[in-house]
Amino acid sequence: MKLSEVIEIKLGMNLSRHKEKAELKIYSNDDLLADLNGLSHSPVYSRHPVIMDKQMTHCVDKGDIIYSFINSIAGLVSSHNSGKIINQNFARIVVDSTKLDSSYLCYLLNDNVEIEKQKALLMQGSTLRKLSPASIRNFDVDLPDLDKQRVIGTLYLDWLKRQALAKKQLELEESVFMNFLDKMNTTTIEK
Repeated sequence: MKLSEVIEIKLGMNLSRHKEKAELKIYSNDDLLADLNGLSHSPVYSRHPVIMDKQMTHCVDKGDIIYSFINSIAGLVSSHNSGKIINQNFARIVVDSTKLDSSYLCYLLNDNVEIEKQKALLMQGSTLRKLSPASIRNFDVDLPDLDKQRVIGTLYLDWLKRQALAKKQLELEESVFMNFLDKMNTTTIEK
């Protein structure tokens, strides 16, 4: 089946046409990566009062699937980033939850071998490696049953979080060790 049978893609707002840009909380690539890795630490935002009803479609909420056209990554919005606005570099993907699990879709779009093959074919000869919304809609997928999708999606997101935590732990250990060496180096040794 085509992915278009179970998803709808809503593109982000063109911010160059928005007059109150400075007042908006914008969803960024860093937000997406933090959400995908389960490491969002920014304060919780409420929906911004400047946003008019027609712009609410560009406002993300916890659990929304966001796709970045910049780095071709999909992730689920955390509660920390709920209420932010997506710009034209992002799209919100709405799924038919009776047929497709959101976390499983993140796995499909980010790391599934069959989708990677389709991406490679679409991008042959292209110097700018970006997918269009139409390309995403036209991916061929064989979806397992919903329970299996949930298991795979949960395991995938848990694995990404584990990897991010391991990386963060290694960075902290390195920082502590280097500080220790610096202190040893500057301390005079008494005889």
